[in-house]
Amino acid sequence: MFILKSFICTFLIFSIFCFCPINGQSNVSEINEGESDIEPIDNASVLYKEVLLSWEDYSVLNVFQVQISENKDFDHLILDTIINKNFLVTNSLENHKEYFWRLRDASPECAPYSSSEYHFFKTTNIVIDDENGENPIKIFPTHVNGKEVIYFDNPEYLDFDIKITSLSSKSQYHHKCSSDRKGITTASWPRGDYQIILSSANNLTQTREIVLH
Repeated sequence: MFILKSFICTFLIFSIFCFCPINGQSNVSEINEGESDIEPIDNASVLYKEVLLSWEDYSVLNVFQVQISENKDFDHLILDTIINKNFLVTNSLENHKEYFWRLRDASPECAPYSSSEYHFFKTTNIVIDDENGENPIKIFPTHVNGKEVIYFDNPEYLDFDIKITSLSSKSQYHHKCSSDRKGITTASWPRGDYQIILSSANNLTQTREIVLH
């Protein structure tokens, strides 16, 4: 019995040593190689109405402290909470803003936050379906001066046509582009479902579905 108790104590001490941040430095990135298990990825645009943050469960006791701030110094906190799960859903964030967030193992004896470890994302009211395959022109939602924008990234400087159709009214927006980037402001557009069709000079066609909330 004494040997069993000694083994359990040694295991718990070893576990805390391995998983707790050391000297204030979080080891999340070491456990999550490339931080592939952190969602959303840095600089992603997410629907502001319901933001999901998730991460790998690396805590000894499955207890995490999560903070969301309007700046990377975390001196203007929007949320500061301790939870016993590896995800958090919040609907209290504003649209068209950038937020910073961080987490730490809140198990006893674990180190405080590291000032250099954080993640960030933007909120939007545009939802674009997942990309199907590799496309030379990337489409993603963003905001400029507080206004929603659909952004087209064209690093190969391809000549391409943009056709956006409202699935309810069938009204259309057409534009020809050859620059490396193009932004379309949609703040005044009716809310609803739209279809984007991109046609480029090399006969590549990309069709995406979007929703303006």
